[in-house]
Amino acid sequence: MKIVFGLHLDGENSWKKQNAFDSLVLGPSGLLSQLELYLGLSRSRTDKLSRITRYLAFLKEYDDGNRFYSRSLAVDETGVAGYLLQLRDELYICGWNGSFSKKAPSERLAGLEGVERLLGGSGFPPGNGERLRSVYLALQHMKTPISDLCLLDSLDRHPLRWQQVIQCLPFRYEDPVRQVHARQGTALHYLQARLSGLYGDQVSPPSAPDDTVRFVSSDTSLTSAYYTADSLHRDPEGTLLLYGGLKGLLDDVLHGAGYPRQAPLEPSSCRPVFQLLPLLVRLGWKPLDVNALLGLLTLPDQVNPLDQKLCGLLAEAVALHPGIGGQGWKRALTRFTRMNGDLASHALEELDRWMHLAGESTESGLTISDLKVCALQVRDFFEQRREHTDDREMLRMFSEGIQQASAFLGALDALEDQGLDSLGRQLTERLLDKAAELGSTRPLHIREAASVADARHPGAVCDPFDHVIWWWAVAPSVSLTGVWSGKERRFLGMEGVSVPSEEKLLEWQAEDWVRPVMAARNTFTIVLPPEGEDRHPLWLQISALLPSTEICSLDGTDLTGACDAACRVIEKRPLPTRRAVWRMAQGVAFQGITFSATSLETFLACPSFWFLEHVARLKSSPLIEPGDGSRLYGLIGHRLVQLLCEGLQAGEVSRDSVEEWFPDAFDGIIQREGATLLMQGRKGELSWLKMRSLAAIRLLVRFFEAHGAHGALTEKKLDGSIGTAPLLGYIDLLLFDHTNMPFVIDMKWGGASRRRKELADGLHLQLIVYASLVYQNTGRWPALAYYILGEGLLLGDSSAFCSPARIVDNRSGVSVSTLWQRLVDAFEWRYAQLTDGIVDASCTQNDDGEGIARPDDVFLPVYEKARYSSYRNLLGWEGNFS
Repeated sequence: MKIVFGLHLDGENSWKKQNAFDSLVLGPSGLLSQLELYLGLSRSRTDKLSRITRYLAFLKEYDDGNRFYSRSLAVDETGVAGYLLQLRDELYICGWNGSFSKKAPSERLAGLEGVERLLGGSGFPPGNGERLRSVYLALQHMKTPISDLCLLDSLDRHPLRWQQVIQCLPFRYEDPVRQVHARQGTALHYLQARLSGLYGDQVSPPSAPDDTVRFVSSDTSLTSAYYTADSLHRDPEGTLLLYGGLKGLLDDVLHGAGYPRQAPLEPSSCRPVFQLLPLLVRLGWKPLDVNALLGLLTLPDQVNPLDQKLCGLLAEAVALHPGIGGQGWKRALTRFTRMNGDLASHALEELDRWMHLAGESTESGLTISDLKVCALQVRDFFEQRREHTDDREMLRMFSEGIQQASAFLGALDALEDQGLDSLGRQLTERLLDKAAELGSTRPLHIREAASVADARHPGAVCDPFDHVIWWWAVAPSVSLTGVWSGKERRFLGMEGVSVPSEEKLLEWQAEDWVRPVMAARNTFTIVLPPEGEDRHPLWLQISALLPSTEICSLDGTDLTGACDAACRVIEKRPLPTRRAVWRMAQGVAFQGITFSATSLETFLACPSFWFLEHVARLKSSPLIEPGDGSRLYGLIGHRLVQLLCEGLQAGEVSRDSVEEWFPDAFDGIIQREGATLLMQGRKGELSWLKMRSLAAIRLLVRFFEAHGAHGALTEKKLDGSIGTAPLLGYIDLLLFDHTNMPFVIDMKWGGASRRRKELADGLHLQLIVYASLVYQNTGRWPALAYYILGEGLLLGDSSAFCSPARIVDNRSGVSVSTLWQRLVDAFEWRYAQLTDGIVDASCTQNDDGEGIARPDDVFLPVYEKARYSSYRNLLGWEGNFS
């Protein structure tokens, strides 16, 4: 058995493909597992999260409030436990046996020794250092089938425990990239000679730049990715790809261009499969996390245990009325039941089962038993999905979800064994993050045949290649190179623990950085990020050695050749221009179309928008995000008024009791339909809204009392007609005084100035439509008003309103009935046009010479929403609303 061993080779594919029997290329994790297999030491491994939670128990037991980690532990338990466990494992792999013969010179080392005394005999899962020690002891009297262990890194670069194990095996050091491979006289030869130091300063620089060393860059990463994709597959067998950043982007471009996927490993806890468990847990906290609720309802079907149709209805309801159990939520459930009949019962049962944790947290947090039930549900769900699929990518994805849930369950078991019965939010979130990290151990996609050799770490380059491409050479992330002080290292050295110094670690890092350059035979290409972004430090050294080699800009380069036949070049075409009039082969058939106040306004002002929505039936995708701002305030105000009127009619509320009624009513509505305002950072806003809403309710009660109103109705549905078309309206507030005089009030949260102007100019179209519906149903024209909830301001159109309403003088002097007749005339004019197949697409008041001539006596409202309409760009690009 021949084994090539490198410190950075775990999970890599950085060597040439070869036909070889009884030969392996391994990193530390791979070789350790292989040795344990040969020596009969293999056993089931405890995951990292369980080790952290168990180590945390011993840290707490040793903690007396004055340990070196005490203050940090009180802030972040799992973070501190994970970091100290890492230090402990590092000491073991460097030769520690768990104790010191002399007194430790620092509180840190003394503390780690104290915790280790508690660990003794507890069965704590071993780290790699302890496993290597067991392997070393077994090798003293046992043999392995390894006949040749080839080291890519010198023996002194390996930790002490590895050195002990390696020296028990037939090893040799041979690094195939530690020599100059490039042809003499080239820029690459000079660069390799200088970086390696093999010829000192004796080698002469090239007389002129050549193409053996290339620096390329672009203002956009996409352009660089297409260039790299093409370069990789000009000679796939002889090319090595080294990743810097943006691995996923390059892989997507390779796939889109018809090349095989490299499928680099990019651990991410943001994949949908890792979201189900955290979202379910976050629903358990108080106040309700509306974002988590929407996240659960909008998960993709493959990882969502809930019915997708039900999720869609509930998501739209929550986006408008953020909360659980409000009117919008109940309407969505009712609609789903009506659509699916008997089949809906199972979906609703599943909804209750999966959301059982909602709002279950107490002051101490969520109980471990509840969290375990949640994790078991997720694990069982993914196991069932895995059993019923043959798709390889789905199988891998579900396995990751199972691994995440299992890791979380293991951590909960360990904490329960420590006597805990509940977890706070911070600890729970950290455990979920760690569990997702453990689950995210596979690439997002599967590596495909004919992919090129690649490496994620420069130290993993282990074979020379004709061409080496360093993709997106950004500055590496800063990491702690040495955590031990000089005094601590000297003490550890006397104790037989060999910890490398910071200087030595930096020296080894610099050696790793030059390996990709040394591995190139013919060309070495660096793809750099745009100027202004941090580039790799090696780039500075290379540019200093080759100052005459310029960066080649890819901007403006024709990269269409970077795609094979699988990639289509899209022809550039201008966007369509706007036309003032659409002429259709046949007219609009109005059968089955019912008008509302909103659609009537669009019909009169912008027939093209109305046509696209109600005839073409185009719908914009709903915006699934929690309701907020004035829209949410208005919905809450409407619901308060609705509850007030219901309470007044039932005799449960009076003017004297409204102050007592309001707090519970307001809090209930916020819980069910305005939970966004209960989230962190919204307390001041919620108090302000409560104060404003109470003032609005007080004024409304005074108005009811002043008018002797009886039978006040909210959201009153009235049917009528305009011309020959049916008309339907829902009136916010309809009431009658003791003389049966009707009053129509439309409630708005803000916009008092705009509404006052509409009343003064006779442009209050929505109220006029409602007035006509009341007249058609009662035979009396009502008094009209806007109620501005946010300001507690009632704006009336006539003296029929008494205090506390404010009367707005009608400057036009035209009655409501006359205004309605003008609307009817305008409607019939537009109706005739569409019946003839003519659609006005100009959406302006004045004729521009190209549109439809508009008679002076036709009343058309100004459509102020045109610039915000979802349909505006469908009219054409030029001359759009600015």
